[in-house]
Amino acid sequence: GRCPAGGNAQRATEPAFVAPIKLQWRLSDRLVSELRLAAEHWKALVDDVDLAVLHFTDYGPEWLKQHKAGPDAWMQMALQLAYYKLYNSHTPTYETGHTRLFLHGRTETVRTLSVETVEFTKAMLDKSLDAKSKAAKLEQAIAAHQAYMAGTPLAACFVRSVAVVDLQGVAGYA
Repeated sequence: GRCPAGGNAQRATEPAFVAPIKLQWRLSDRLVSELRLAAEHWKALVDDVDLAVLHFTDYGPEWLKQHKAGPDAWMQMALQLAYYKLYNSHTPTYETGHTRLFLHGRTETVRTLSVETVEFTKAMLDKSLDAKSKAAKLEQAIAAHQAYMAGTPLAACFVRSVAVVDLQGVAGYA
């Protein structure tokens, strides 16, 4: 059910508490061997990661707030632009949003790629546009992203829900 306006909804009757028990796993020798191989593969992947951190100090959160650009939306647009500059195409990335207004609300998938994001990334590489036009496209992309994120607590961004219904239909459960 949906939480009341003040939040903190509770069931009429709370379920009885059941003490947790430790699970005892029985693994075959083959499974143990596969797990060891997977761990070695994972370690090789981790060891192959290069990381460099840039401490950017030209502006920070206050500048973003002054320009009505939340740090999250700003970062999502930066990631979209970086990908577009590298591959000259767009990618349907997502981030996590919360559905806290609902009882047992968890997370929802929020798509960061939008029409406004595409227009922004293309504008940034368009040499015929001036900085003011590019800034306007960024503002539009950020506003669209923030509006989409604002719908998440209301479950207005029901990507996962639709995916489940779709999968149930494919599996013959609908």
